[in-house]
Amino acid sequence: MKTRIFVCLFFAASLLASCGTHQTAAYGNRESVVVNVEAGGIYAVQARGRAMKHDVLETSRYEAMAAAKRQAVNDVLFEILQTRNMTEKSLKPILMEVNVKQKNEDYFNAFFSKDGPWKEYVKNSGNRGTTTVRFSKTANEMVCDLIVYVDRVGLRERMKADGILK
Repeated sequence: MKTRIFVCLFFAASLLASCGTHQTAAYGNRESVVVNVEAGGIYAVQARGRAMKHDVLETSRYEAMAAAKRQAVNDVLFEILQTRNMTEKSLKPILMEVNVKQKNEDYFNAFFSKDGPWKEYVKNSGNRGTTTVRFSKTANEMVCDLIVYVDRVGLRERMKADGILK
C-alpha cells in the first residue's frame, strides 16, 4: 500500500514539474528584440551588453553599452529577430547562409573589433541616439539594456560590397 501511494505521489510530482512554461530554442533565450522598424530600414533593437566590472564604474558602463551596440549589429546580421509585441512575423537576418560567420571569421573579427566598421551602422534616429533601458550590476559584471538603432540597409550594402552576401 505504501509503495502504491509513493508511486502515485512520484507520478503526480513529475507531472506537475513538466507543466512549467517551456521556451523554444528559436526565440526563448534571445536577449535582443526588435522594438520598431523605422523608415529607411532602421531597426530599433533592444539589446543586452555585458562587461566585467572595473574599479571605475563609468568604464564598465561604457564597455557594457558598446557590447550592447555590437550585439545589436551582430543580431541584425546573423539572428532571426522577434518583434517585441510578438504579433508580427520574425525578421530575417541579412546573412542566412549556414556557417557564414565561421567561414569568414577573419573578416568578422576585424569588422566587430573595438574600433571596427560596425560602428558606422549604429545610427541616431532623430535626436534620440541610443536609449538606455536599464543598467544592473552583479558582483562581477555590469549589464546594460539599450535600444540601438541599426541601419539594416547600409549593413546589407556593405556585406554585398565586401563579397560576403551574394
